[in-house]
Amino acid sequence: MTKTKTPVALVTWHVLLQSGALAFAAVTSASAGENLISNGTFVPASATCEAGTASIPSWTVVAGNVDVVDAACNSNMKGPDSTNWYLDLTGSYAEDGENDVGTLAQTVTTVVGKSYQLTFYFGGNPQWQGNVYPNDSALKVMTVYVNGSIAGAYSVETAGVAYTDAQWQRKAITFTATSTSTTITFESLNGSTANPSDFGPQLGNVVLEEAVRASDRRE
Repeated sequence: MTKTKTPVALVTWHVLLQSGALAFAAVTSASAGENLISNGTFVPASATCEAGTASIPSWTVVAGNVDVVDAACNSNMKGPDSTNWYLDLTGSYAEDGENDVGTLAQTVTTVVGKSYQLTFYFGGNPQWQGNVYPNDSALKVMTVYVNGSIAGAYSVETAGVAYTDAQWQRKAITFTATSTSTTITFESLNGSTANPSDFGPQLGNVVLEEAVRASDRRE
């Protein structure tokens, strides 16, 4: 499921993290349990690639749409960390006037005061190069929220990058739960009504585990 797109202007964006909006904890990278995220590898219900979908098992597409893809349908661009499926958070059909700037969320049960580590793979779709579908920028940008507060913002430059290289990078965010339920949200910042795009940030292999404080580790 190869998409083709044309470059336009560079995305400009600004992120403001308000002091105290999110409680972070000083913890180690060790984890202490199972993945609290359901379907963190984005396996589609149809078991086939889906362009411009707003339906992914265990996830809620809050806005826009996303592409669920694997190497077989996306010009041999492989998923991260030996997983098959991954997302392009800026989905499809912007050329038809659809809002394809995707925002994806999942709510999990957490324990107030406990520390958690969220890990995921972030990349950018370089396949706008030489294609006919709209593209807003070579810079692909994603924001991550924990319970509505910005927890991280990530960007990657895709100009001149090989067609099959998402430049996967493993990222980690650690936070302390402030409620009995926590919503994790991933938002694309590529595309708009004035400057549409079908190519955006890519996301794969999302894991949320209870983190282990250094003081709690057994010698």
